[in-house]
Amino acid sequence: MGFKDAFEALGYTLSNHQTDWSAENADGVCITIWKCELSEAAKPHLVYDFGFDGTPPDWTNKVGHTKRRKHVARAVDEFGGKVDVVLLDGPSGGPQTGAHPWIKETRGKGWRITRFNDMDRRHGSFRAEIDMSHDHG
Repeated sequence: MGFKDAFEALGYTLSNHQTDWSAENADGVCITIWKCELSEAAKPHLVYDFGFDGTPPDWTNKVGHTKRRKHVARAVDEFGGKVDVVLLDGPSGGPQTGAHPWIKETRGKGWRITRFNDMDRRHGSFRAEIDMSHDHG
């Protein structure tokens, strides 16, 4: 499935499919996660850490990062951290070769932002995990 189509399958519209890494609508926030960056150590519980590895933040001035930082903040502040997710195939940061909407009704669990403290808000780092709670609404 294409990038834009994966967002649309979850009810989101990208304002610019070439620069956006996330989207929002009246009911929520949707972010992208590179499948190759999911933590192997946490299996079968899926964890995605972004920006905590100490690499130079050369992505911080990108339009997609700025929007996603605002979208993640909204997810935490308004939706208790719940997010919709589009999983991306391909090398991290490289050309994505496929996009897959995470349909929580099919998979049984959704995603939640579990780390986004004051410093993370400034830099845009965050942790997303499979939501193990029973409240998926």
